[in-house]
Order: sequence, then structure tokens, then C-alpha cells
Amino acid sequence: MGKGPVGVVVSYERQGSVCSWLPLADRLVAEGHRVLLFDRNDTAAPEEDTVAMAQRLRKAGATKVVLVGGSMGGRLSLLAAGKLDFPVAAVISVSGTIQPGEVDDLRAPFLQVAGDADPEAPVDMLQIVYNEAVKSADRQMLVLPGSAHASELFTGDQGEKALRAVTSFVEKHKG
Repeated sequence: MGKGPVGVVVSYERQGSVCSWLPLADRLVAEGHRVLLFDRNDTAAPEEDTVAMAQRLRKAGATKVVLVGGSMGGRLSLLAAGKLDFPVAAVISVSGTIQPGEVDDLRAPFLQVAGDADPEAPVDMLQIVYNEAVKSADRQMLVLPGSAHASELFTGDQGEKALRAVTSFVEKHKG
């Protein structure tokens, strides 16, 4: 979707779909970015799908690539960033299930967005991951009120704040 020099790969949550990420995709396209939503293959190394999609955007002319993911898609985005042969502009995790130790080598700007009562992405775990991302060029964490998880954050009571946080971070790091 869209055109422009910045491409955004979106990796959705388990039992999610590309459709649930349309509010974010539409906003990013309206701001002049390309967005690649894709159906994930449930392979042994699913982050390889995210790697392939990022490479696809680069081959299509994107000069900067941002990886965005929800829940397990946030983790896949982080893992994919470490496997690409080019640096990503940013990694954005929305209710990400990133584990301690997985951000140790992340140098790209890193944003985490989550609900304070999300049982699938507990804030204390997000804080540990945030604290470990010390090599990141710019790390930020936004905790919003509520239990919305992943793409639900874009359509709930905090939808506008969540959308603005993600799009502002992309704008800040688009180069």
C-alpha cells in the first residue's frame, strides 16, 4: 500500500490478520509511506517472512525500512532486524512478546507501545526489555491505560494516542 521512500513491514499478532492492522496502515499511507501487510507462513523460523518482506520493500525502492509488529509480530520484527543485511530505520513493538536478552544487540531506534493491563504483554516484562535495550539509538516506551492487545490498541479508547505514537516514531526515524 502507498508510495514513498520509507517502507513499513507489519507483522501481526497470533490469531490476528492483516485487516486488523488497516487503521495503522491507512494512517502511514496517508503520511506518505509504503506499507507491506502480509500473511505470515507459520514456519519453524517465522521471522524469515519478515526478513523477506523487508528485502522486498528495499528491492521495490524503499530507502528506509521500519519493522512494526504486534504481540508475537513484535518479537518477529526484532528478530528480523538482526538478520537483515541492511540496518532498519526503527523497530516498533506493539504489545510485543519480546523476551529478556533478545534486545541486547539492537542498535536501531526501538519503540514499545502497550496497555497497562494487557495480560499477554505485562508491563513489568516490557520494562525489563526496555532497560536492556541500551544499545538502541533511541528507545521509548509508551504505556496506555487498558487491556487492549496489539492491533486492538489502534481501535480502542486509546486508539488515537497509539496511532500517533507509532506514526510519530516512524516520522522521527525516517532519515
